[in-house]
Amino acid sequence: MRKFRKYLFAFMVSVIVVFGAHEARAHFAMLLPSDDIVTIKDEKKITLRAWLIHPFEQTVLTMKKPESLGVRVRGVDTDLLERLQKAEVPDGSAYYLAYPIKKPGDHIFHMKSAPYFDANETLFIVQYAKVVVSALGRSGGWEEPIGMEAEIVPLTRPYGLWVGNVFQGRVIFRGKPMPGVKVDVEHYNADGSLKAPSSAYVTQTVLTDSEGVFTYAIPRKGWWGFAALFLSGDTMVLKGKGYAVEHGAIFWVNALEIP
Repeated sequence: MRKFRKYLFAFMVSVIVVFGAHEARAHFAMLLPSDDIVTIKDEKKITLRAWLIHPFEQTVLTMKKPESLGVRVRGVDTDLLERLQKAEVPDGSAYYLAYPIKKPGDHIFHMKSAPYFDANETLFIVQYAKVVVSALGRSGGWEEPIGMEAEIVPLTRPYGLWVGNVFQGRVIFRGKPMPGVKVDVEHYNADGSLKAPSSAYVTQTVLTDSEGVFTYAIPRKGWWGFAALFLSGDTMVLKGKGYAVEHGAIFWVNALEIP
C-alpha cells in the first residue's frame, strides 16, 4: 500500500488541472481497479482509484468525495464510501480504496460523483461510474442493471477482452433506454505514449441507437472509458442562480493484445 501511495502521489504531482471545452476534453469519473481479473493464483486484494479525469491527456480535475461508492457481488450490495482514502493533489483531491477479494463472482463497483460545476460550460456535472472485476472464476451479474440513476449496462462481457473485440452497452436513465445519446470514448493514456495527431482523435464519439445501444471496436490495449453524457432537464442552484445538470453514465473496460 505504501508503494501505491508513492506512485499515486508522483502521478498526481506530474499532472496539471486543465478545464477545456467538452467536445475536446470530456470529463470522466474514473473508477479503476489495479486488476480486472483476479484468479486463484493472484493476490486476493485490489486497489481501486476514484478520480475525475481527462483520460487521454492525463489531466486530473478537482474531485470532491463521491456521494456514494459500493460493490455488488452475487446480488448483495456493500457500501464502501467510508473506506475511501483521500490523496491530496495540487489544486484538488482524489481517492483510493484497498479492497480484499473474499468470494468468487463478478464484483460490480459503482460510484456516484458529487456534483461538479463546470465554469466553462456553466452547468453542473453528475456522473455514475461502473467497473466490473471478475473474481476467482465465477461469472454472472455483469449484464444486469444495478439501479443507478444513469447507467451503462454492458451487452458484452466487460472483462477478458482482446484488442479488436467489440464492446456494446445500453445507456439507461431512470430505468429507460436513451436513444440518440452521444457516447464519448477515451483511452486511459497512462504513460502518455499515444499521441493524437489532432484533437478529434482524443475523444472518439458514437451514438446510441433507438434502443439506447452503442457499439465500439477497441483498437489498443489498456483501459478504455465510455461516457454517455446528456442534459437531463434537472437544474441545480449555485449562489442563487439555477444551472442545467449534465448526467453522465460511465463504464470502464480493459483489453489485452493477443500474444
